[in-house]
Amino acid sequence: MKKIDFLLVYPRPTSDSPVKLTPLSILYPGAMFEAQGGRVAYFDERYDPPEMLDELIREAREIGVSAFTGFQVGRAARILKHAKRINPSIVTGVGGHHARILPNEVLAEPFVDKVWPERQYGEDLFPYSRDKRLLFARGDMQYFTSVGCPFPCTFCALSAPWSPKPIDDFDREMKIMHADLGFEEISFSDPNIGFGAWKGEDGKTQRMDRAQRIRDIGRVMRDLEVRWDGNIRSPYLTSEMVDVLEESNCFSIEIGCESGNDYFLRKVIKKGHGVEHIKAAARNVRGSGISIMYSFISGMPRENTGDAARYVRPDRLDQGYRSQRAHFSLSVCALSGQSDVPRRRRWCRWVFEIRAADDHGRMGQPQAHGVADLLDRWFELPHGQHAQKFSRQGLGTYRALRQTGSGEMAPPRRR
Repeated sequence: MKKIDFLLVYPRPTSDSPVKLTPLSILYPGAMFEAQGGRVAYFDERYDPPEMLDELIREAREIGVSAFTGFQVGRAARILKHAKRINPSIVTGVGGHHARILPNEVLAEPFVDKVWPERQYGEDLFPYSRDKRLLFARGDMQYFTSVGCPFPCTFCALSAPWSPKPIDDFDREMKIMHADLGFEEISFSDPNIGFGAWKGEDGKTQRMDRAQRIRDIGRVMRDLEVRWDGNIRSPYLTSEMVDVLEESNCFSIEIGCESGNDYFLRKVIKKGHGVEHIKAAARNVRGSGISIMYSFISGMPRENTGDAARYVRPDRLDQGYRSQRAHFSLSVCALSGQSDVPRRRRWCRWVFEIRAADDHGRMGQPQAHGVADLLDRWFELPHGQHAQKFSRQGLGTYRALRQTGSGEMAPPRRR
């Protein structure tokens, strides 16, 4: 009889990512299986040795991997094929955004027995326990204060009803984890940390003041003396919200700009706002001491070089209201070759990101490599090239941006 009911595996997300966040995509489902009485084991490919995986596979009745489109899907496939070779009777399953968006294609693979198609598994549970301490402690701490985002952005896999974690539960869980782990910073990976409306158990719409919600989160963070970063929509970054974020121990925030083309924002990707909200957010954050990440997408369907030229130039976000500490992320959009997949589901954000700093030279950036110059070079590339082409060029640029003045690699920074 097998000793493990469920072996949950987190494949490496990229070949050289500096981001080492907590593998919540296997910890939440694991908490669900444990609550059902299952015996669960975990394996994180970023840290655990291959010999450990082999031993766990031999003892497992079922193996599940969580994977995002791109490099991680390839790693997941290799792991499942390997599992079938070692333990032919093992049941193999795939979860995560790739399997949810393309369930039939994933299930057609000969080494896949089942697909976990839902967006959320166990995210209403507390995934931490003493026996899982190592899975939390050896990377950068990550958690959620809410789940879901109701906006219908056509490129995004995260659209789902929003639901906040009750603040008393959040307070209790954070204090339990902090007492064991002693972290000084945490990333809140909520798709939309400040939406403010959700359906209660009675089916009626509940509302909360989003600024007060951030204040409540901040109270917990200040009590623990922990700084945090997260994601927020640019229309929410009012002057009041920036003040609240500062007071709440927030040190960095990311907004999804996606495009500087107003038509694309409103009509093509259905962002729900236009360029002026992005510019207003940049003005409001300036001088606050909060680091901000502006995230863009290039190579979207229906986009041409003329559209790319109308992007908001990062060095003009705007010249009069640049944040003191600004970073920029550029994702190149790729299309699946599956013509029978609905158009909006064929969009994906490319797995590789260029992260550059502004003129203040954070991340050891050579001053000659300005963000605007970097993005201009990207926009000059003809669209429709294979991702490998972008990967080779982008990775070299990324590494160059991480060079220090002495020519040595700067230590990884995720903010």
